[in-house]
Amino acid sequence: MGRSVFLSFQINQRPAFVLANELGDRAVFSGLATAGPLVATIEAMLHDAAAYASYSAHFGLPPSQ
Repeated sequence: MGRSVFLSFQINQRPAFVLANELGDRAVFSGLATAGPLVATIEAMLHDAAAYASYSAHFGLPPSQ
């Protein structure tokens, strides 16, 4: 994610974080001063990505629309 995409969120508090994964999931944090919520979100996003990869390995990709 580039700087222009980050700035497009127009976040007016710092620190600010935008987390995204290859599934298209996105989480935006602003004004957050503790690591706990960030860690939990990162772990959940990694878990979801691994679950999707495992599902795809066993059953293939979903049909295209």
